[in-house]
Amino acid sequence: MRIIKDIVANTALIRVHYKVGTNIETIYCSANPFIILGGLEIELPANCFLQVSKESINIISGIVLNLADSYRNIIDLYAGIGTYGYFLCKKSMVTCFESNKFMVNTINQNAKKYDLNLKGIVRDLHKKPLKKSELEVFDLAIINPPRGGA
Repeated sequence: MRIIKDIVANTALIRVHYKVGTNIETIYCSANPFIILGGLEIELPANCFLQVSKESINIISGIVLNLADSYRNIIDLYAGIGTYGYFLCKKSMVTCFESNKFMVNTINQNAKKYDLNLKGIVRDLHKKPLKKSELEVFDLAIINPPRGGA
């Protein structure tokens, strides 16, 4: 590990992790990486999911914002770090479902930090899908499942 740390310390990388099974360990960290979403600085947890580029995030978020404009109680399924929620929570309450507890912690920490209409809930939607009665309270559902599908 020391060799990796020494190599990485002389690069532009600011954080490096390795993963064995479900365990993620930080090898090197000179600063916490972040992204700007909806004008907010959001720190990125290890093993988080993002779209491939800032441009694709902005394009997809713009489409979602435009389509969601008249809805006030939104559910975001497979929410990741809550990407769309940071854009939508200025006009709506957004409830984000995600199985990765680190990503949900990011959502909830930022909701508290910035006083947002945003809430994250840990739930494996493959093992425990939402029931019709749970969905009926929402005006709009956003679904952006992982590669394996919903």
